[in-house]
Amino acid sequence: MFRDYGKAYLLRRHTSFIVRLLNIIDEMSRNIRRNPYTREVLTKIKAWGHGHKMLKLAHALGLVERYEDFLIRGKSKIRVVFNKVTKIGYMLLEIYKLLNKEDGETEENDDDDD
Repeated sequence: MFRDYGKAYLLRRHTSFIVRLLNIIDEMSRNIRRNPYTREVLTKIKAWGHGHKMLKLAHALGLVERYEDFLIRGKSKIRVVFNKVTKIGYMLLEIYKLLNKEDGETEENDDDDD
């Protein structure tokens, strides 16, 4: 049996986790008024190994932009990798929300038939 191990297959398989990851990055960006760095995201999502793998997959798919910069804490400068949701990532979030909303509406309509 042929299996497609391309990026599209991985997105299909891990969509809910990637959407959760994008939501967390977006939420943290709004709360702390800057893009969160990788350690902050992985601590928040509580999945260091799998979470980092999914963050790299989201970057490869163009859903997250990752860039290096310095974070200044007191007198020290730390080099960190910041994460930012791209336009395509926001589009995926909107589509996912619409699909889940439609699923909820169809379940409610099915209950009315009884």
